[in-house]
Amino acid sequence: MLKHGRTDPRKKGWTMRYLRWLQEQQFYHPAHQIALQEMIEAVRIAKKRVERLERTIEEFVPA
Repeated sequence: MLKHGRTDPRKKGWTMRYLRWLQEQQFYHPAHQIALQEMIEAVRIAKKRVERLERTIEEFVPA
């Protein structure tokens, strides 16, 4: 995003608001749009993986 001169005005990091802002971005060149969508999808998949791992850890670690 920085390479294209786009910055989130709130600068709060990877919040839901930031992800929404990313998803709203539109690029003229299809390759740029595809790359952005793939990166957003990779973040979504990684978050789900972390959630699964946290649930598994909670099962095995006593409170």
